Amino acid sequence: LGGEELSANITMGRVTKEWAEAMSSWLEAESNYRLTVEKMKDAREGGKFAQAEYEKWKTAYKQAKADLEVTLARHEEERKNLFDEREVIKQIMRYLGVLHDIKATDKSIEAGGRDSVKDAETGITDPYAIKKAVSSSELKAKVAELQALVLKTQVPGSTQKLAQIQQLPVYSETEEVAKILKEMLDDLATRLSVIDEVDMQSKKLVDDTYQKMIEWEKKLVVLADEADKAKERMLQEKLEREKLAGDKDVATQVHDTESAAYKLVIGPYEREIYVITMIKIKINEHCAKLASGEASTFGDR
Repeated sequence: LGGEELSANITMGRVTKEWAEAMSSWLEAESNYRLTVEKMKDAREGGKFAQAEYEKWKTAYKQAKADLEVTLARHEEERKNLFDEREVIKQIMRYLGVLHDIKATDKSIEAGGRDSVKDAETGITDPYAIKKAVSSSELKAKVAELQALVLKTQVPGSTQKLAQIQQLPVYSETEEVAKILKEMLDDLATRLSVIDEVDMQSKKLVDDTYQKMIEWEKKLVVLADEADKAKERMLQEKLEREKLAGDKDVATQVHDTESAAYKLVIGPYEREIYVITMIKIKINEHCAKLASGEASTFGDR
């Protein structure tokens, strides 16, 4: 009976150990699987965010590029008008002898001509307009041409300054006219620098949005790859989880079967062993009493 009980205990111990190992392996696989599921979700969310950022910067790049094309076209026309206005102003200043950018040619020098010379005190070539370069009608025509360009370019303050010139006797107030024309040239230079800066900033915006679009496109590719890898790992862990779940179910079934059988067998074994043990105790007590001359435990026969 002791051997049978020991065998039953050994079998139950082995089955219990196998069931515990199967349960532990399955729990670990379940944990790994759930972790890969979360990682896959995170990768997908990262991919969605990257996709949204890429689309945002792609739209921004397209808009910036379209705006740049419109701006460049508008500024090209405006530059042409500003350059035209500048040349007309310079022409008027040459007519008045207050612009010193005309150099005498070899032919004019041979004929007695010379470079325009600026007077040290007045800052103009011919302060009293003694030698008029053109007739008054030609000068008025140039001023009218300038007025048309001023209305076209709409440089702040130019209309008022031109009105001042038109109110002055041009040849008798040459120095004052020259001052106003110089201010108008400065205004044109300022406007040209402004549109140059706007063009530069617009081009920079196109470059910046393009770089951002490329940056998120690269991130999108990386995150998409990570999402694919995360999904692959999840599927692998899912297969392992399902395999170990099957092993666990088999081990649980074997454990439950062996446990039920063990309970059926071990009870009678334990009762029989208990009875036999008690009989052995009584016999030992009987023998001990007889040996010492005492009455038998079982009484007289």
